[in-house]
Amino acid sequence: MKKLIIDLGKCTGCRTCQNICALVHESEMNHEWARIQVAKDDKNGISVSIPCSQCDKAPCVEVCPMGANAYVTATAANVINPDKCIGCQMCMMVCPIGAVSKIEKDGRKVIIKCDLCSGDPQCVKYCEPKAIRFDEPQEVVDKQSNAFSEKIVLLIKEIKGIARA
Repeated sequence: MKKLIIDLGKCTGCRTCQNICALVHESEMNHEWARIQVAKDDKNGISVSIPCSQCDKAPCVEVCPMGANAYVTATAANVINPDKCIGCQMCMMVCPIGAVSKIEKDGRKVIIKCDLCSGDPQCVKYCEPKAIRFDEPQEVVDKQSNAFSEKIVLLIKEIKGIARA
């Protein structure tokens, strides 16, 4: 199952992911209405995008008293149905990474979280530094492990004076 994967070394904190998310979902470029969060530590120069992890046993789904937060098989996303949501914020309280938010829209409070844009996350397309990927988590680990292994092999060859092939 594909998930949004963040490369911490590439995220610049530009908030493009948030702006495109808000534009797609709310027709307004307002990062406060985004379903992806950006945490910034300007003092230490650290930024990171925080999308919903789409947990396998999602606490937000399990705690919802109205069944408004449910898994959608077609997109492999846990999605909030705004017509069923009563705004109790239980999902916000139990989210382990703080990926569920509350916005005010048309005079009412609405609970939002990433819905993977129905399986085609727009934040991935518009992330200029390519810090956000939509991929199988194990494939990413394998690719990173292979890249690391290749670097180690090159380093060993260099140390031993073996010519590069």
